[in-house]
Amino acid sequence: MPRKPRLEFEGAKYHVIGRGNYRQELFTMGGAGEAFERALLETAESARWRIHAFVVMSNHYHLALETPLPNLSEWMGRLLGVFATRFNRFRGERGHVFQGRYKSLVVEPGTHWAGLIDCIHLNPVRAGLCSVEELETFGLGSYQHYWQRKFPACLERSTFLAELGFPDNRRGMRNYARYLEVVAEEDASKHEELMQSYTRGWALASKEYKKALLEDHREWEAAFGSASGEEYQMMREELWENLVTGYLKEQKLGEAAIMRDSKSAPWKVDLARKLRKEGARNRWIADRLRMGDVSRVSALVHGRDTPSERGYRSVK
Repeated sequence: MPRKPRLEFEGAKYHVIGRGNYRQELFTMGGAGEAFERALLETAESARWRIHAFVVMSNHYHLALETPLPNLSEWMGRLLGVFATRFNRFRGERGHVFQGRYKSLVVEPGTHWAGLIDCIHLNPVRAGLCSVEELETFGLGSYQHYWQRKFPACLERSTFLAELGFPDNRRGMRNYARYLEVVAEEDASKHEELMQSYTRGWALASKEYKKALLEDHREWEAAFGSASGEEYQMMREELWENLVTGYLKEQKLGEAAIMRDSKSAPWKVDLARKLRKEGARNRWIADRLRMGDVSRVSALVHGRDTPSERGYRSVK
């Protein structure tokens, strides 16, 4: 079965998450974490990526990654391939190093992006491995690099510091550390909720931003056709929902009309046909437009009488 394509465009921002395939803690094995970090920074330089934040945990990693060129899939493939080769050669093993495909969510610039960067930097703190004060020298990630006078050119510190009004230097990092202490304390009770929101679906963004992405990249939606998969199904349903919302607004109808009008109202049939052209399933249409069972939707979309309507005409 062909792999589903990822949404790629110039200047895209992503939350990339990957998990090791070993039950043990993959990145704590004999310098594996350091090797992955080196491979990541090498890849970022070659791909011209801008890494705003990253952290390598015991068995997974998080990246806040910006791609000036639409090349996420190409270079993530190279990164993971290079690391797997080095890891297996060093360990004298064979087989998959990572657990399935990495996940990539498109992230909206602004508050969503800023929140993601903070969440990545605080990942060890929220895992109970260290305090914010200890982050500077703990583990592997961008936060440690940002305290150094010189760090890899692919790491982008100035942007998120500027967003907070902090200078791009060690004084700015001291301000950022104090800011993270406040964030960590405020979000302590919402840790699970935050992590789920930053890793769920296909985009970390507002409804408006998602809608604009779908409208600007319709060829991406068409490329995977009826492919399954949770994140892609969510994306497709949002596309259908946007069509419903736009149609109701254009026809000067409200949500109340869906409940008020009959299951076979002409406007519902018209909208159902438009939704079918966009790949919407009859079950989704039936539920969203309150059109009864799936067979009714199929019959109305194709201009056939439903059983009840045939019976009504025969009595007449």
